Amino acid sequence: MTDEELGPYRKVDQAVVERDRFWAQVRRRHPDVDIVLLEPAGDAEDALGQPTVAIETVRSVADELTQAWRSIVSVVADRGSVQAPAVRWGIGAGGHALLVEKALQGLGSHAGAGLLRDIAFRIGADGWRMRPTTRDDRPLLRATNGLLDLQAEAGAGATVLTLATGVMPVAEADRVVVRADVRGEVESWA
Repeated sequence: MTDEELGPYRKVDQAVVERDRFWAQVRRRHPDVDIVLLEPAGDAEDALGQPTVAIETVRSVADELTQAWRSIVSVVADRGSVQAPAVRWGIGAGGHALLVEKALQGLGSHAGAGLLRDIAFRIGADGWRMRPTTRDDRPLLRATNGLLDLQAEAGAGATVLTLATGVMPVAEADRVVVRADVRGEVESWA
């Protein structure tokens, strides 16, 4: 069977076949048969052989992230920002975190602090725990709902908002798909 005939599947590495007692026996008895193994949905592994979470779980967490962004997008849009936020995966210990990031330039520290206050009121109504503070005399808002984290900092040059999921082990192919889904969703609100 050719690679084109396999479509989205791929032939299994012969070393994997030889390590598995069942498939090694199948290979010995039927050397003419191409073996194609599918990864189990819940026990997938990344390129380094580490277990990853199922894409359904990743999508569920990504949905929470898009809902959180949806809850504050009107507050952000009221400040004149019409461009969609950036969506990317950050690397952390044990996996990746999905991030939605937005920099609002030209607000200044005072208006940026007002934006942080309005965001705090909005997500505080949804039960988020707030930790407002300052860093180098710049207003800083850290908040969490237990699943997601928000960090927002108002500065003279820009006010930067970062919504992030927790770190989770996600397969590369799933990161590509979920990032595209989230990007499409948040861009549709811009």
